[in-house]
Amino acid sequence: MPRNIMMRLVWLFLICLGVGLVLSALDIHPSNILTRLEQILTDLWQYCAHFFGWAWDYVWLGALVVLPIWGILLVMKALKRRSSS
Repeated sequence: MPRNIMMRLVWLFLICLGVGLVLSALDIHPSNILTRLEQILTDLWQYCAHFFGWAWDYVWLGALVVLPIWGILLVMKALKRRSSS
């Protein structure tokens, strides 16, 4: 086996070992990983929905200030370009 392939296999083995140790510390085992995966995905979906629901109010508030300023600057830049032509 070429040395490069052997090093990759060793690297993959070490990564698998590290991930396995972390998952074991989190009490996730192969027998219940599919059940836990479904719960993790459901929780992730709920966290994202909660975050974006929370962030939307601030995005809207910021847009009320930023977008008019951006629009004014855009118009000023276009007028400046037009007058220099």
